[in-house]
Order: sequence, then C-alpha cells, then structure tokens
Amino acid sequence: KASNVAYNSAKSNEFKFSYVFLALSVLYPFAYILLKNEDVKHGLFAVSLCLTVFYQLFVNWFKGNTTLGALLKEEFDLNVFGLPRKFMLGELEPVDVGRLANQYKGGEIKDWYSPNIAGEIPKNTIIAICQRINCKWDIDLRKEFNKLLIAFVIVHFIAMLILGFLVIRDFLTTFLLMFSLSSCYTHFLTMIRGNFSAIGKRDKILSKLDSYINHKKEFATENLRDVQDEILSARQEPAKVPDFYFKKFNPQFQLDHEKYIERINKIYA
Repeated sequence: KASNVAYNSAKSNEFKFSYVFLALSVLYPFAYILLKNEDVKHGLFAVSLCLTVFYQLFVNWFKGNTTLGALLKEEFDLNVFGLPRKFMLGELEPVDVGRLANQYKGGEIKDWYSPNIAGEIPKNTIIAICQRINCKWDIDLRKEFNKLLIAFVIVHFIAMLILGFLVIRDFLTTFLLMFSLSSCYTHFLTMIRGNFSAIGKRDKILSKLDSYINHKKEFATENLRDVQDEILSARQEPAKVPDFYFKKFNPQFQLDHEKYIERINKIYA
C-alpha cells in the first residue's frame, strides 16, 4: 500500500505537467492563428520556454518520489522472497511507511504474485519466476503506452507542419509556433526515452532469467540477489504509465502471465 501511494504521488506530479503540455499542444496552434499581435505571440514563446526550464528543475523531485516507491517495493520483495538485504540499501522509517500506507484508498491488494506456481518447483526458481513476471508486466505496459506517445508525437508534428506551411503561410509565425511547441515535444520525447530505457533494462533481466528457467538450471541466492538489484534500478526510472493504462491492460496481462505459469508448471512437472 505504501509503495502504491508513493508511486501515485510521483505519477500525479509528472502527469500534471503532461496534461499542461498536452493542453498547450492543442491551444498554441489556435492562438498563433487567431492572435494578430506579435507581442502576444512573443509572450507565448516566453511562457513555453519558462515551462521547459521549470519542468527540468523539478525532474529530480519526481524521481525522489519514484525512488521511495521503488525502495518500498524492494522491501516487500525481500520479505516475500526471503532474500538478503543489501548493506547499502536505504533505510525506511516505520513511521513513514505507516503514514503512506494509511493514505491508500484503493481496493484490497492480494496475490501480488500468482499463487498458482507449482509447489514442486524449487524455491529459488519460484522466486526467479516471480521476478520474471514482474519484469514482463512492466515491459508490456510501457510498450503499450509508448505506442500511444509515439503516435501522438508523430501525428501532431505532421499536423503542425501542414498547418504552418499550408494554412498560416508566414515564416515567423510558423517558426514561433514550432519553437513554442518544442517544450511539449521535449516533454513527451523524454517520457518515450525513459520508457525505452526501462524496457531495455527489464529485457536484459528477462533474457537472463528465461535462459535459466526454461532449461531448469538452478538459481543460487547470489543470482537472485543480483537480479533484484537490477529490478530496483529499473524501478527508479522517472517515466511513468498512467493508471488508466494499467486498468485497461492489466486483465490481459494477468491472463498472459497465468498461461506462462501453466507452461512453466508443465516443464517442471
């Protein structure tokens, strides 16, 4: 619950900026077409520049909330898996954890990891399967969200080029419009790159785990501890996926993971 609250806090902060930039990406074109005063256009340009600087100043603040959520999930995993705690892992104050947990307003959280993994599978392999499902879920979710972001950026950019050269037909106005929109594009491209970065890290983990799980190789505790370190690193990526995307795709992802578990259970039967 506490980690959910911490992540949602970070999401809320980041997506407030996303909604502002999304609104500006729609409002700026109309403003540059309808407004005739050049001074006002220059003012819009200045506002866009200030927003870009302001956002960059608060990037670390967003990541700080994300880091807290990552540490809380790490603590949860360590307790569930029984893995040794890293000496340099940040300490969490029980009071802070309790405070965040009390702020949780969602439904009951249960079966975070599937209870359908066969009991005859070795314990360390079960832990690896849980780690693998964790990575695959995040990869699939980020891939789906990136499809939306990439489509939006491409379609919007092409539309603005058409608007500038076929409708506005004024070089200065078109230049100011595109430069003002650059802050919006920078924001969304940063999110896209962040998701690709997290996907790359998770894919690396996934590949290593599959090479052992699919061939019934034994996992040493040290192997699992190394994997957990990589998962913690990937969890601290500031780029987020909105809750509505989680709610939309999570039922399908859960079905996919249960099918994966059925396949693995047959391998180890």
